[in-house]
Amino acid sequence: MRKHTDTRATYTESEAHELLIQTIRAEGTQSDFARKHQLTNGYVCDLVAHRRGLSERILEILGMERTVTVTYRKKGGI
Repeated sequence: MRKHTDTRATYTESEAHELLIQTIRAEGTQSDFARKHQLTNGYVCDLVAHRRGLSERILEILGMERTVTVTYRKKGGI
């Protein structure tokens, strides 16, 4: 089983999702990944198909955590 070696500090949601796909592939099939992490096959399928977001449990499996950045702007483009 091959582990990912990307060591960047932050990822976009798309990049984190791609990291999940790489992790699933490294562990074999979607079913292998689901069984190893006690997830349902349907849930993993939904993750791969972008029908579900990355949950705290999935982030934990990936060794990641969610961070939120807040920005502000003027209303109405003023």
